[in-house]
Amino acid sequence: MNSIKKFYEELKKIENKSNILYMKIESMKTIFFYDEKSIEIPVGYDLVHEKFFYSSIPTPNEIEYAINYIEDEIEKVVPLLPKKYLLYTKEKFILDIAILCNENISDITSLSKDKMEYIFGEYANVSQGAVASSYQKDLSADFYAKLLILREYMHHINFDYLKIYNK
Repeated sequence: MNSIKKFYEELKKIENKSNILYMKIESMKTIFFYDEKSIEIPVGYDLVHEKFFYSSIPTPNEIEYAINYIEDEIEKVVPLLPKKYLLYTKEKFILDIAILCNENISDITSLSKDKMEYIFGEYANVSQGAVASSYQKDLSADFYAKLLILREYMHHINFDYLKIYNK
């Protein structure tokens, strides 16, 4: 937790803002950190992958069960999270998703919810039997879990974009 707090303080200085919500998605949990407070929920990419995805490319039913689980966990914390804050992360896999979305990559990259939703839709189509596009290089259940978690957070916590710290 100390490394999260340290990074959070550094980020506030770099951005010269105090209304920052930092999100760290880990293997078995997600941590939201803001204003010296942290909230953990049991939603992590390995947890979702292992608990819900049995196929190499998750089926629509597997995705739906995972969505239900993630939504249930998110709804428990949404009332606790601050409003009108800026969402930040430094997860490499989220930067990879931003690259798939053709976002301009810089030290601090923005990823819009609309572009991320489009990519999620493309991956959902593959899970329903569509042929993958040439840019869809990672069709692993692990990637699906990461993309799905990010999508559900941005959708249910209601962020139009997030910023990815990339230094």
